[in-house]
Amino acid sequence: EHSKTQVALLLDALRTDRRAEMMTRLDQWFKDKVGRVENDAAELHQVEEECNEVGQQLEHAMSHLQEELEQKEVRTLQALNKFYSVLNGLTEKGREAAAQRTLMKKKQVVMDLPPEKRLRKLSDDGGEEEDLKARLAQKEQELMRKNLQLEPTSDQPKASDFLQIIAQQTEEIAALQAQVDINDSKVK
Repeated sequence: EHSKTQVALLLDALRTDRRAEMMTRLDQWFKDKVGRVENDAAELHQVEEECNEVGQQLEHAMSHLQEELEQKEVRTLQALNKFYSVLNGLTEKGREAAAQRTLMKKKQVVMDLPPEKRLRKLSDDGGEEEDLKARLAQKEQELMRKNLQLEPTSDQPKASDFLQIIAQQTEEIAALQAQVDINDSKVK
C-alpha cells in the first residue's frame, strides 16, 4: 500500500490532470490558429490578386494616357508649324504688297507731275544711272592701268605669298575660336 500511496503522491506531484487540460487547450489553440492562417492566406492571396489586377489596369491607363499626350503634342506641334507657315507666308505677302504700294506711289508721284517736269524727272533718273555707269567704267580703267603697271618682280609679293598668309591667318582664327569655345564651356 505504501507503494500505492507513493505512486499517487508522485502522480499528484506531476499534476497530470492540469497538464492534460493545458495540452487540450494548446491543441485547440493551434487548431484554431491553423484555420485562421489558412483563412488569412486565402485573404492575402485574394488581396494580392486584386492589387495585381488594379496594377495592370493602372499600367494600361497610364500607357493609354501617355499615347494620348504624345498625340496631343504632335497635333500641337503640327498646328504651331502650320501657324508659323501661314504667318511667314502672310509676312512675305505683306512685304511684297508694301513694296508694290511704294513703287506705285512713286510712279503716281511722277505721273501726277506736269508733262515737262515728268520728262525732266525721268531724264534725271536716267542721268543718274548713266553717271553711275560712267564712274564704274572709270574705276575699271584705273584698275586695268594699275594691273599693267604692276609687273611681277622679285621684290613684289606673289599671289602664293598672299595665299600662304591667308592660310596662316585662317589657322590662327580657328585656334582662337577653339579657345573661345573652351572658355565659353568653362564659364557655363
